[in-house]
Amino acid sequence: MLVKKTIVLTGDGANGYVSIVRVGSSAGAKVILNSPIKEELFCGIRLTNIKQINFKINTQRTEIDLPFEFTVRDDVGIIVVNKNSEIFAVGGNKMLVNKSEILAYIKELHSPKEIVEEEVSAPEIEIEVPETIIIEENNEIIDDIKPILKNKSENFYEQVKSRLDEILTVNPREERVEKLIPDSTWVKVYYDQEDYYIIGVLRDNQKITHIGYGVPGIEGIKPPKEAQELCEFLPLPETIGEGYWVMIQDALTGTINGG
Repeated sequence: MLVKKTIVLTGDGANGYVSIVRVGSSAGAKVILNSPIKEELFCGIRLTNIKQINFKINTQRTEIDLPFEFTVRDDVGIIVVNKNSEIFAVGGNKMLVNKSEILAYIKELHSPKEIVEEEVSAPEIEIEVPETIIIEENNEIIDDIKPILKNKSENFYEQVKSRLDEILTVNPREERVEKLIPDSTWVKVYYDQEDYYIIGVLRDNQKITHIGYGVPGIEGIKPPKEAQELCEFLPLPETIGEGYWVMIQDALTGTINGG
């Protein structure tokens, strides 16, 4: 039995994500941060009706074993703090995580006395955790951010920024397109095993000016019906006619500008 949940960590934007995986009776967690850590960080993970697990994050990518099983129905709460008790990021169900427990864990780690390897009970403290997404194994995540092709609105990017940050954090990069379009970030979004489309952002002097969407295709062959609005073919080097049918959307107004 394989169960996988991916929870986006949000603080000042999307800071990374945590994947928890169960294979049979074994379970583990993987913490991936968007950038190298510059200070000591500590993570607390708690699932429905299961004691909170606290651990130190040593690198940009940290993996631990989890001493319990879980199901796809279990909620997950996560908190990441620094040694000064300041919240770095949070994710998941805000009713589960207990900040006091991880603070007690940090205090034990920095205490000169021998560390006692046991959970420290503390009163539940409710903390505000931004809404986030939980991605199941099929990776179907962005139905509500597909471009509104017919509508225009002011500050379109601000309306979808939070969702875009999550998508650009948890999905694999499409570096071939990034090399073709300078100062851009693109990811592949899988929706049915090997089937996927791409989403990206384009920048000018570090400011996001456009949002891009694309589907894989072959030059000279019309794109699929659902991609009729996509405007131009972007060929990939070192392939035989392969590339993407792409559409570029103005980040301010939502207007479709073409590829």
